[in-house]
Amino acid sequence: MLTGDVRYNEATGYPMLQQWRVRSNLYKVKLSSISLSAGFSNVLKILSSQSSREELYSVMRLFGTHYISESLYGSELTCTIRFPNKKVQQQLWIQYQKETTDLGSKKELKYMPFITYLSGLLQTQMFSDDQLITGVEIHCEEKGRCPSSCHLCRRPGKEQVSPTPVLLEITRIIPLYSLIQDNSTQEAFRSAFMSLYWCSGKGEVIADWCRCDLNALDENGLPSCSPLPPPVFRLSPNMEPSSTVVSLEWLDVQLAVGTKVSDYILHHKKIDAYTDTELYTGK
Repeated sequence: MLTGDVRYNEATGYPMLQQWRVRSNLYKVKLSSISLSAGFSNVLKILSSQSSREELYSVMRLFGTHYISESLYGSELTCTIRFPNKKVQQQLWIQYQKETTDLGSKKELKYMPFITYLSGLLQTQMFSDDQLITGVEIHCEEKGRCPSSCHLCRRPGKEQVSPTPVLLEITRIIPLYSLIQDNSTQEAFRSAFMSLYWCSGKGEVIADWCRCDLNALDENGLPSCSPLPPPVFRLSPNMEPSSTVVSLEWLDVQLAVGTKVSDYILHHKKIDAYTDTELYTGK
């Protein structure tokens, strides 16, 4: 079910979102040495290949399942531009390209990013008769502080301070069971981790499927330890909706198994007569 007020107008089209992001002052951080906490070290001493699945689950709940090996720090500025419709976005983009080329009248804008150009138009909106910018909104969020040397990060009216890198992205994680030295204990921990991840903790992973426990059955007596994930739909950015056609994308929540269904096209048929029993057609 799709809900929400999109303020749709058949004549002008749907509102459009454009996301813009710039990163700077980047540092790739790698873990060079590992120091185990006293609590985790004590737990490792009592774990063995004979530890029950529930005991291993309690360790995962307490200490997690992975640790961070590599990460990316730096500064990031993320902006979301809301256009009333796609036509306004295209017209503003053409106007921006025209004014930022050597043939344009404002050669100083040649290296100005599109987001900065729009911000300038919004600030001078009350002093000009440019109606094209009406209805355009820009919302920005900053992580860390962009350095003054980055011209893409400079925002009018914002005082630049020394950049403070923050965590932007975790680029590599390693399973916690890799820290266990004993091979048989490590395999037991890995098996419990796979069960928790793929079988809801109520089964055993065999190859690429789950063998559910005897107590992991539903009211119909069928295995229920690995339920199919519900589909997640979103409006496709490649096709603008209309009163007759809505294009949706299927977002997989895990790796595809077999055939991957990527797109759905729903066709809505208008009912002209009450005797028409065909409410809709779709595939």
